Amino acid sequence: MDPTVRAASVTVSAAEHSDVLVVRLSGDLDAESAVAAQAALVEMTDGLIPPARVVLDLTAVDLLSAAGVRVLQGLVGTFAERNVGVRLAADPDSLVHSMVRLALQDHGIGVHTSVSDALRARCSGR
Repeated sequence: MDPTVRAASVTVSAAEHSDVLVVRLSGDLDAESAVAAQAALVEMTDGLIPPARVVLDLTAVDLLSAAGVRVLQGLVGTFAERNVGVRLAADPDSLVHSMVRLALQDHGIGVHTSVSDALRARCSGR
């Protein structure tokens, strides 16, 4: 699979960082792009075997609609069922950061200010 998928107004790409898969979303994750983004995210992460770890990089997401939040909630739920660890990174001054923290607070998912922070948190067990 090509590690970059462009769908409607969002781009999804993946890269390995040590033993962590970093999946970067950029653009608008909205009703128009949610289904295609979800398919790309599932395809990119489907082969992960526990204790795999994923960082979802949302630092370049400009718009996150309710449909986009549902995609992230579903993906986080799937990761939990498969025993795959997940951290998120979002710009701390963005609405995306606030929305993700609120939407995923019941899942106990860490939302970090950068991919580097998310990777360090994963390594230190926080």
